[in-house]
Amino acid sequence: MASTSTPSKRNRSSETKRALLGAVLGASFTLLTIDWIESYIRYVRASPLAGWQYFLYLAVGFLTMRLLITAVHEGGHFLAAYLLKFRCLTYVVAWLYVERKGARWQVRLKRKPGKIMGYVRAVPAAGPHLQRGLAIYFLGGILANIVTGSAALLAGKALADSQIFAASPALAFVLVQALYLFGGLSIFIGLANLIPFTTPTKHTSDGGYVLRLLRGGASLQRQLALYTLSSVSHAGTRPRNWDAEVVKQLLTAPDGSSFDCTSHFYTYLYHLDNQDFTQAEFHLGKALGLLPLTTAEVQQQLCCEATYFAATHTHDVAQAELWLAKAQQIKPFEAEEGLLAQATVAGATGNDAAARKWLAALSGQLADINDLASQLLLSERIATQQLELNRRAVLQA
Repeated sequence: MASTSTPSKRNRSSETKRALLGAVLGASFTLLTIDWIESYIRYVRASPLAGWQYFLYLAVGFLTMRLLITAVHEGGHFLAAYLLKFRCLTYVVAWLYVERKGARWQVRLKRKPGKIMGYVRAVPAAGPHLQRGLAIYFLGGILANIVTGSAALLAGKALADSQIFAASPALAFVLVQALYLFGGLSIFIGLANLIPFTTPTKHTSDGGYVLRLLRGGASLQRQLALYTLSSVSHAGTRPRNWDAEVVKQLLTAPDGSSFDCTSHFYTYLYHLDNQDFTQAEFHLGKALGLLPLTTAEVQQQLCCEATYFAATHTHDVAQAELWLAKAQQIKPFEAEEGLLAQATVAGATGNDAAARKWLAALSGQLADINDLASQLLLSERIATQQLELNRRAVLQA
C-alpha cells in the first residue's frame, strides 16, 4: 500500500534521524577517547595552576583552538580543491578573508558572514569524475580535523607520560592540555560536520552536501548539472551557449533545498541571454519566491538582478526601487556590491550623474570578477547603460 507524508512529518523524521546520528557519533567519540579523557581528568586534579589561572587558560585556549581548528578545517577543503584542480576562489576564517580577484589574491580583514566561522569557495572542474571530486572536496575539511586531532591527542598522551618537562610542571601542564583541547575539539568538530544539517543562515554542513551526492537519481543529476554550469560559466561560456539538455536537468527533482532557488536562477540566465524574456521573467519570479531557502549573499544577488530586470526589461521603475530597497535591507551593500542595480535605478529615475558614478565603479572592478561569463555579460550591460545615458545627454543638449 502506497503512503504519503506531509512536510512536517518529514521534517520531524529528519530531525529525529539527525539527533540519533549525533548521539551515536557522540558516544563513539567518547569511547574512542576515554583513555585521553581519564588522563585529562588526572592532569586537572594535579594542576600546578591556581583556580583562576586554570579557567583563564581554558577560556583563552578554547577560543584560540576554535579558530585554529577552523583554519585547519577550511585548509583541508582548500587543499582538496587545489589537488583536484578546482578553481579556488575564497578562504575565510573568522575575520580573515583571502579572496581571488581575477589573476591576483587579496588578503584583508572584514566582518564575518552570518554566524559561520569559516568557509572555502571553489569552482569544480567539470568532467566525468565530478561526483567523486565533489565528495573528496566536501570531506577534505572533516579528514583534516580528524587527522590533526588524532595526532594532537597522541602527542599529548606521549608528552604526559614523559619526563621531558619535569623541571617545569606548569609548562608541561599547559602544553599537554593544549594538545588535548585541540585534539578533542578537532575530532568532535570533524565528526559533527558529518551530520547533515542546515544552519539558520542557510549554510549546509559538509555531511549535508555528501548526503546529497550519495542519494543518486534525478536529484544527483540536477546537482551535477548546477556544478557543471557553474564550471563552464567561470571558464567563459556565456549562458546562451550552455548545453540545453543540462539546463533542462536543473528543474528536475526539486527537494526544498537552496538548489531549487539556484536552479531557477540559472535557468533565468539561460533564457535571458537567449532573449526569451517571458521565460526569463517566469524563472526569475520562481527564484525570488524561493529566497528564504538560500543565504543572505545569494538573496541580495537575486534582488539586485530583479532590480536590473525591472528597470531595463519591464521598465517598472517603482518595482525596481522596491527590489533595490529589499537588497539593501537583507544586508548593507559593501563597496563592491549592488553597483549595477544602483546604476540602473539611478538612470531610470533621471539621476544620470549617480548612474555614471556607479557604472564607472563597476567598470573598475570587471577585471576582478572570477566568473568570465559574468564578466562578459556585465561589460555588455555597462555598455548598454552608458549608451542610454549618452543618448539622453545628446537629447538634452
